[in-house]
Amino acid sequence: MIVDCGCIPILYKLLYSDKKTIKKEACWTLSNIAAGTRDQVEAFLQSDTVEKLLEMMTCNDFDIKREASWAICNAASGGDSKQAENMASRGCLRYICGILSTTDTKLIGVALRAMENILQVGHQLMELNALSGNPYVSAVEECDGVRSLELLQNSKVTVIYRKAREIMQRYFPYDYDLDEDAEDASMNENFQGVIPSGGFQF
Repeated sequence: MIVDCGCIPILYKLLYSDKKTIKKEACWTLSNIAAGTRDQVEAFLQSDTVEKLLEMMTCNDFDIKREASWAICNAASGGDSKQAENMASRGCLRYICGILSTTDTKLIGVALRAMENILQVGHQLMELNALSGNPYVSAVEECDGVRSLELLQNSKVTVIYRKAREIMQRYFPYDYDLDEDAEDASMNENFQGVIPSGGFQF
């Protein structure tokens, strides 16, 4: 109902406020709209807020950056395939990959869901249009997102390392296999390195 009242253009203007509290609350409200129904997500996408929120994701104020990131990730993870494609076309994967290197586990979780949704849409596009590859896989690779996914597999938060592993196995199997092989080789090398020159003495 709040969307029907024309609140999004007003919230967009509030994103330019000089007051941090107002700016933060505007981002928070937009993130809730972006997490709503498909019609609400569509209204969010049809506004000018997406580009401004992406810009705010690079600001130095972490509180503002966090709320803007929630809004973008909610829209990318909760929308339908066309809406996810819309978000990807605006270059949001680069910003989502940037979230993966933060220490905010809740934000990382929603970023992983957003990335997974966009990659899934890319897979559908590949099959429907007989493309040689998933168009969004290269976008993640170009912004060092694969490296971030590899590091997240060491996370102590179960839901994060499992989701990161799932994404790696499904969309970046070559990188995942290389990482596994390197780990196995390292373990074997370390094991062999502790064998005394004269063998083990019992």
